[in-house]
Amino acid sequence: MQIWKIMGGIDPFDQMVQDNLLPYTYTSLLSGLCRKGKAVSALLFFDKVMAKGTVPNGVMLTCLVNGLFKAGQLKAALYIYDAIEKEGVFPDTVSLNAVIDGFSRMGKMMKAYDLLSTMRSRGLRPSLATYNILLHGFSKKKDLLMCSMLHSIMMKSGLLPGKLTCHSLILGFCETGMLECCKTGELGKASDLLNVMNKLGVLPDINTYDAIVAGLNRVSAFQESHSVVHDMSERGFTPKLTQCITLINGMCRMGNLQGAFRLRDEMEMEALQVSPCDVAESAIVRGLAVCGKVEEAMLVLNRMLRMRLVPTVATFTTLMYKFCKEANFVEALKLKGIMECCGVKLDAVAYNVLISGLSTW
Repeated sequence: MQIWKIMGGIDPFDQMVQDNLLPYTYTSLLSGLCRKGKAVSALLFFDKVMAKGTVPNGVMLTCLVNGLFKAGQLKAALYIYDAIEKEGVFPDTVSLNAVIDGFSRMGKMMKAYDLLSTMRSRGLRPSLATYNILLHGFSKKKDLLMCSMLHSIMMKSGLLPGKLTCHSLILGFCETGMLECCKTGELGKASDLLNVMNKLGVLPDINTYDAIVAGLNRVSAFQESHSVVHDMSERGFTPKLTQCITLINGMCRMGNLQGAFRLRDEMEMEALQVSPCDVAESAIVRGLAVCGKVEEAMLVLNRMLRMRLVPTVATFTTLMYKFCKEANFVEALKLKGIMECCGVKLDAVAYNVLISGLSTW
């Protein structure tokens, strides 16, 4: 049989009849058409299968519906779904998961949720995959109420959350900047959910940790974020340098200088193994300068120089900006001289800061 003709949509059903192929090959052919992005050909082929009186099986339906959704053919996928229901063939859980996933990827979350209700009313038991699809979709929509309700239904049905479940819930909290499900109080903080994952033996991945740290930083929960950074390090995940710098800046801004210096020490030592000393010290200088503690920032800078540590361009630039803003141009120019002595070249941003400041002198 010439498969290339089928992929081109040239009367695949007639070719099958001529070659006396058995009906169970329908699924393979539909799968091939969908995989190659031939959604229209797959749909026409399915019409001919139905016209011949063949009753589609669950695998065939799942393949076709899922393939059409992936191809972005929402109307075609719904046409198939309606057609099989009119034939009295109600899809199984796997097939319905494909439809729910399609609605979810199209952003039609309430339609997806309605199918969950239909599934349960017909005696089908939603799987963990069903809830994971819905939770992921509603978390992207930042609908924490629906996430909480789905989580509650899932737990009551005896399904324990998996890694994808917990990550979707955490993502929902962090994306909305809310680490508490304020309307139900059932899910608690994202950090609490992390503990639940550990107890269930569901190991968080780096994406889960990143989502939690980002969410905690977004709501200025820097102490909690610091704890999560430690937890991820103990689990063998190296925190990102940007995460630690954001934490230092945040703790400085909140007046938690002791916490910021402690994190700096951890960055330099083996505790986190994030960065060399010059980068960690530079982060402290910037953090102090940004929150207006310029004198303290200069003390740390001078300590760096005594230790023969070279501050970054961004560190010098931040301090020069602060001095220029205070009209202290003498100190700003001194910093320029120090930069040159350290072999640090001024970039465009640094020159713009100096030019803008000196132009008002």
